[in-house]
Amino acid sequence: FARSTVKGQITDLKGVRPIGNGVVGVTDVGGQVTIGANRSQIGDNTDTAVQELASTWTADFVTDLNFDGQRIRAAGNLDGDFIGNRVNAPGRAPMKAVTATGSNLGTLGTEPAVIEVEVYGNN
Repeated sequence: FARSTVKGQITDLKGVRPIGNGVVGVTDVGGQVTIGANRSQIGDNTDTAVQELASTWTADFVTDLNFDGQRIRAAGNLDGDFIGNRVNAPGRAPMKAVTATGSNLGTLGTEPAVIEVEVYGNN
């Protein structure tokens, strides 16, 4: 993976919202998360000379989403890992192929809000 990049857009998005008595519902989220438009790196961080595993990655993200009638916008950094391939053995849960988390101050509607982004994908 070394010296490569993670870039792209995620548009098949889901969100959760409370529907009462501690129960949450899953709902579609419109818009997209753009990853690595300005900065993306896999492996060692040449900006800080920090040695990292070849399976780690970092990239910027930008969101422009519509969730439950409100616009959500944020920008920040994702820190992630490549953690393996799907296991096709019966009785075993599939492994995630990529995970990342990031958060930053953004807006929910017109109000400031901390926006957290969690990305995962499997092959």
